[in-house]
Amino acid sequence: MNREFTHASWNKDFLRVVETNFSWIYEKNQNMIAHSDFDGIMSSMLLHEVNGWNLIGFYDLECIWFDEKLSNSNVKELLKSSIWVDADIYHEKIRSIGHHILKFREDDKISDHSQSLNPNLLRGIYHGNFKRKYPFGTIHFLMTLLKYAPKENELTELLLWHPNSSLANAQHYRDNAEDWLKNFLNINFMIKTFPKTMDKQFEERMMKEVYSKLQNIGFESGRAQIVTLHLKLRGYQCAFKDPTNYVSKIQELIKFIGGVMGWKQIGIPVKYKCICGKRANISYSEIREQYGNLDNFLEEKRVFSYSIPNQRKVNYTVMPTIK
Repeated sequence: MNREFTHASWNKDFLRVVETNFSWIYEKNQNMIAHSDFDGIMSSMLLHEVNGWNLIGFYDLECIWFDEKLSNSNVKELLKSSIWVDADIYHEKIRSIGHHILKFREDDKISDHSQSLNPNLLRGIYHGNFKRKYPFGTIHFLMTLLKYAPKENELTELLLWHPNSSLANAQHYRDNAEDWLKNFLNINFMIKTFPKTMDKQFEERMMKEVYSKLQNIGFESGRAQIVTLHLKLRGYQCAFKDPTNYVSKIQELIKFIGGVMGWKQIGIPVKYKCICGKRANISYSEIREQYGNLDNFLEEKRVFSYSIPNQRKVNYTVMPTIK
């Protein structure tokens, strides 16, 4: 699955790979666990809209927060059978869809990612060609997979350029963003609006129509590795930890996204239980010195999820009770 795809072969080759190896993405009425941020929520809303999936909890990359109504006797099996959205789960039986870099070397086996639907894995992107990594959100990947065409208006245009710092990535890594838009993703509306993303006026509209709304809901801008060119806009990715303290804000966020996109509302649990792991990071040099390679590290540490956020380190979570 690590071959290159061009736009000309997109329908024939890329979707065939997905339909053959990840047919679960088209199934109806599945349970899902979403990453606890804007991209995770918007992605789960699309899956609810198109496939009727049910959101039973959130994952903040350290703790799994799930509906307290779930039976204690089979909750771990239910979490394993759910589909994890906007998170790359390293577990041979868990289906997940994410977008992070997951390999240091092209020949890393990462065998427990067999059920991970990830654009970087599909295009063979790893640490060695890090500058070509996927620059958009899980929501954009899902729209492509599900052949979903968003309605075209000014608010939708702005909202589509928000998740996962897509606007700033498009500005700073222009060639890479254009490559993914034209040679992998299939969202014509974003291709048409791509030239606008360099304009200061576009950022001003983003601040007025999106960022100010998220601020009014009660989310803070947060930290960001990258800011926009003109107004230095940061974040507003709406990340949260314990969702019990954010229920009303999450519901308002869902209402805002649904109003812009024309989607029906998705329900969320009101009270939660949690299973917590341990989140840490390690440098690539330490992995090589202590474990020899990434595969040995993942196996010996029994890693549940991880990402390679830059060319120097790995962020990872160990979740013994699930793994």
